[in-house]
Amino acid sequence: MPAQAEHSSSKTSAATRVRSSTQQHECRRLRTAIVESEQSERRMRAAMMESVQQDLLILRKRFRRLGCQSGTRA
Repeated sequence: MPAQAEHSSSKTSAATRVRSSTQQHECRRLRTAIVESEQSERRMRAAMMESVQQDLLILRKRFRRLGCQSGTRA
């Protein structure tokens, strides 16, 4: 058991130590990349939603033009 306690305390000190300037730079770069990726993800969702809505509009217009029964939707 003492080996585990020693391992645990070294893990804690490693997590709390001051980051090197290289690590700080990488952290900033990663933070920026994450924010940009999240924004891109949101734009993609919106673009996909717009595409789906456009397709749905086309289908509904065709449905109405053909005079299909609105009581039984697919």
